[in-house]
Amino acid sequence: MKKLDLRQYKTAVGRITPRENFADSIILRLREPQKRRHSGRIIAIAAVMVMLAAGSVIGAAALEAKEYRDAVTFFDAYALPTAELTRSEIKAVYRDITTGSFSLDKTGEIILREVEGTIEGQAITPSAVEAAWNIRNSTGGMTEIFAPQMGEYRFEVVEYMDEERGFLMEDYTLVRRCGSGEQVLWEIELDNFFVDGYIPVKGGILVWGHTFTWSSTQSRVARVALISDDGKLVWEKYHQRYKNDMPAAAVADGERLVVFGRGNFVDLTVTVYDYAGNELLYRAHEIGNTGIRQAVKLGDGYLVRLSHYQTGDKLIKLDRDGALLDTLTYTADDVCYVMTDMLELGGQLYLSAYAFPTPASGDVQGRNELAPVFAYIFDDGSEGSGHWNITSAELVPLLREQYTAVLFVCDPASGEPKQFYAVDGALGGELGMDTASQLCWDTQHFTDAYFSPATSAFSIAASCKILRYTFAQDGTLLGETDTGEICGYMR
Repeated sequence: MKKLDLRQYKTAVGRITPRENFADSIILRLREPQKRRHSGRIIAIAAVMVMLAAGSVIGAAALEAKEYRDAVTFFDAYALPTAELTRSEIKAVYRDITTGSFSLDKTGEIILREVEGTIEGQAITPSAVEAAWNIRNSTGGMTEIFAPQMGEYRFEVVEYMDEERGFLMEDYTLVRRCGSGEQVLWEIELDNFFVDGYIPVKGGILVWGHTFTWSSTQSRVARVALISDDGKLVWEKYHQRYKNDMPAAAVADGERLVVFGRGNFVDLTVTVYDYAGNELLYRAHEIGNTGIRQAVKLGDGYLVRLSHYQTGDKLIKLDRDGALLDTLTYTADDVCYVMTDMLELGGQLYLSAYAFPTPASGDVQGRNELAPVFAYIFDDGSEGSGHWNITSAELVPLLREQYTAVLFVCDPASGEPKQFYAVDGALGGELGMDTASQLCWDTQHFTDAYFSPATSAFSIAASCKILRYTFAQDGTLLGETDTGEICGYMR
């Protein structure tokens, strides 16, 4: 393992200061839908999450599966009942609330049941339901609601009622490509195909995932498919080298389509196809129970970002033939770094991350990122009262004090940082490219937060405004833009 000690790069630090009062200018967005992000990213990596118990990888934000999980998390966070709701109804209510529509009967039924009598005598209209929602969350709730971003491609799992088993079963995934104004350009069905992610490739998109399962005892068979720009299925591949064989990320490399997967949550697999669907290469490496976050091209090989909820992120370097070259970690005295995105652009490798002081326990994940904040909240002090009733006005500055957004500019062959930029009080977010082929780096700035010790999904939740920095290909900072977007934060 190669540890890159960041102390040697201190002279190359560029500290960026957001314009005055940026993060304090909170925009209430309950009544207006979120703006769609238009990123001309060359290598579009489907962001993935890691299942804490099993280390398996699940789908990207645009995918139905991710939307459903976001919806369930949202219901849990706001203590909304899910009993007697179907999967589709949970997603629909989630979208109805987070976009500020409040137009569905089911949304009104749920919210009004929760706040019985608060809008007595009023007609059951979207404005009345919204008013009830605001009343319901007026104590301790966040002032901003955030919605998932949607891309050009949409993936929806279509279910059917299995009369024999007595519950809904997944049937197929409906893939849609949408144009301006949400016009559906084409759609195609992928039978028995749970889509975990996709990337744009020459002439279409490469989609990966696994077969549907309804029991933990069933095997998950790997699925990979190439769909043309006009919505035709060019080819699809099955393979099952493990009981659980799951592709998790991919890179388009010239005439090669390189797919990285997880075998039984133990092995990292590398499978290379050509555009005709022929398998050119297969390799496997035992790396332990980690999830694959994403992959990018690095020189003549590849860089894969792995993550584990206890041990954190690490970067694996592979050569063109899938051989394991090295493991990179980024470290510095008393500081922990968590990688959040990678992008290869213009002959440079960029890593987005955030930094926080190393906790005394040494465990850098989850709640321990906020060790000083929890110490303040739980500290009984001389009067034994603690700070259990901490307000957003008190909590937001503590969060800002804990974090620093960091952008590493790395050598494209070795992955070693040449310089990096830092923004105090923020988290490093997504990387992308604009229409002028300039690097765009999103930073997430805390605007609202609350402490909820009884919520199972989190102890501290917050909303963040996104500020985007643009850089020339030589690394020169060109400017900043308030995107008007909001994202969520939970620990």
